[in-house]
Amino acid sequence: MTKQLLLGFGIFLFPWAMGTSRADPPIQLFESRRTPVADYVERLAALRPGDQVIFSDGLILPVVALLDTQGKGLSTFFFETTDGYLVRLPKRFGTKIVVKTERITYEAIHASFLSTAPGLLEAGVDIVDIDFDRSIPGERILVKKLPIVLTLDELRLHWRTMDPKAVAHYLELTFQWFEKTWKLRSIGDFSLDNLAFTADRAVLLDWAWGAVQATRLSDGSLVHYDFAHFLRKMGEMSDRDVNFFDALPDLASVGPSGHKLQSRVLESITRQRRAAGWTKAPGICERVVKAVAAAAAIAAPVFGFR
Repeated sequence: MTKQLLLGFGIFLFPWAMGTSRADPPIQLFESRRTPVADYVERLAALRPGDQVIFSDGLILPVVALLDTQGKGLSTFFFETTDGYLVRLPKRFGTKIVVKTERITYEAIHASFLSTAPGLLEAGVDIVDIDFDRSIPGERILVKKLPIVLTLDELRLHWRTMDPKAVAHYLELTFQWFEKTWKLRSIGDFSLDNLAFTADRAVLLDWAWGAVQATRLSDGSLVHYDFAHFLRKMGEMSDRDVNFFDALPDLASVGPSGHKLQSRVLESITRQRRAAGWTKAPGICERVVKAVAAAAAIAAPVFGFR
């Protein structure tokens, strides 16, 4: 009996003997939905692995690690939580940054990432996996952490020191990703470091303002703008570099200007648009004829013509 009492007493005292204390309360970042606490920026900067964050709806997420990768932009703060997810938070609230010629708040950019994702998915673009059910635009967005090998920009910078077969593989994944964008003219805030590679796929990690839809066969595409920019960067090559690309297995050479690889993607996009029944925009002569016909139809009743 005495032994049992001592054992029970020892178990009761065990936490104090080990020097443990009650866990710190979760760190509150929001007063209410999409309304941050007054010292939001300071609390964000003070976050450390092991902390817990509580959000406006009561959801508590542990901070496993603070990240500086996987699509982290100038407007976004990242931390890794459990279950293989990353949490995206606006870095600030109310403060505006310049995007091209417009001044836009951090939280508006954050919200646009979530609100425009369904349109990208509907267009068939391969983007990072989003947990829509646990996300609140302008507050938090949960995305699946990916085993990123490198980004398209890193491929551009380091391909000379890579295995030629690996270069060919990642360029093939690049081709496969861009050909899926045949329905689009552009994707907002697209950059080479936001398109990343896992071992077997290329995936878009970050964007803003969604995409501009194409509607005609002759409309521009990401190949005309973003992919061409990548190839121009790749095109800063010597003759030796050109020969290297000529020798790549199972892939047309990008050459000094990347024209062969770009042509391959353009052919795929054009083929898909034609299969969907898209037609070219009317030429200038056709537009003039239609305008004259429309004007004549309006003028006929006025002058008594039928």
